[in-house]
Amino acid sequence: MLDESARASLRVALTELRQALGPAAGHVVATRATVSLEGPDLRVDVREFQQALAEGDAARALEACDARILNDFEEEWAIEARDEHAQQLAGAARDGCGRRVRSTSGGGTADPRRGRP
Repeated sequence: MLDESARASLRVALTELRQALGPAAGHVVATRATVSLEGPDLRVDVREFQQALAEGDAARALEACDARILNDFEEEWAIEARDEHAQQLAGAARDGCGRRVRSTSGGGTADPRRGRP
């Protein structure tokens, strides 16, 4: 009975979410196992951050998402995601600073997040 109640609650929540999103509701994809945001024109800063890190581009990662995430959530899943992102953010900042130092020639420093001196 609990599973059926949980499914019903999820259906209601998804309906409310889709109504709140209006035209963007098509980005919500729900299967029996997952709920996700998808779509070729959907921009998610944390996804862009992750992609840039995977490609070894710390400057682009910081440009995509250079702040803490999920600040208003205190559930365990959010705390874990926030902590993981904070560690990755610190690593990207270190990598970006290293690139800034290496790319300095003469008097100026290059800001790796902006791609210019």
